[in-house]
Amino acid sequence: MEDYFEYQGAPFVDSCSGHPTPEDYLYHYHGPSSCLSSPIDTPGQHSRIIDYILDGFPIYGPLGAGGETPTGLDECNGHSEATPEFPDGIYHYHTTYTQPYITNCYMGEVAANLIGPSIGSGQSGEPEGQPEGQPASGQPDMAAAPSNWV
Repeated sequence: MEDYFEYQGAPFVDSCSGHPTPEDYLYHYHGPSSCLSSPIDTPGQHSRIIDYILDGFPIYGPLGAGGETPTGLDECNGHSEATPEFPDGIYHYHTTYTQPYITNCYMGEVAANLIGPSIGSGQSGEPEGQPEGQPASGQPDMAAAPSNWV
């Protein structure tokens, strides 16, 4: 918490674009974190995976195809396209420079036991619709990943 500070009672973000909440100190982001994506992204190319969220789909940094800002993102900050790890394409989320920054909903299914008061408040966990080309279970098809990656 060295980088976290307040000014007149208002929390400010640290150099990684995040901060803990004043009430319970849960760390969260307010934009793409260069601390996560810059060390692994290559300018002019699609961002690399930075994590997976509770529905099992990957989340990428702010760069889409050709290293450009992705367009046509759905309400969950996601879309389907080829990525470095899934050259045949996969549904995935992106971090963005506008709210919700990472995602505020899930497109896939989330097990009920994963949603609790501290992670998922206000999120139904119910898919809005199955992302095109994904298994009926609402989980990504990991067999589509290159064999040397998984």
